[in-house]
Amino acid sequence: MANMETNSDERKIIDRVLHCDIVFRYQLLGRLQADCEYYLNYGNRNIRRLWAGNVNLQIKLMAELYNSFKEDEKPEWITGSSLKLAIHKPSLLLLPSALPL
Repeated sequence: MANMETNSDERKIIDRVLHCDIVFRYQLLGRLQADCEYYLNYGNRNIRRLWAGNVNLQIKLMAELYNSFKEDEKPEWITGSSLKLAIHKPSLLLLPSALPL
């Protein structure tokens, strides 16, 4: 399983993103999700296709962004359960032979 601990550089990136306004966070979450879908399907699991530059940070950012919204602000196009699946099964993102989500 991938290392899901956050180092200080990752924490700085996450904190900087979380201090942005709600519109930016909403748009970035959509971008991160689209990048993951592309990475898993047509991107040949090329790490350069991810906004964060690595799988672990991409997943962490998605989870932190999603959790940064109040319940009535959470996007309807992504669910907490789909994020939990990505967090608990990061090997799907790391293994080239794994089936897409």
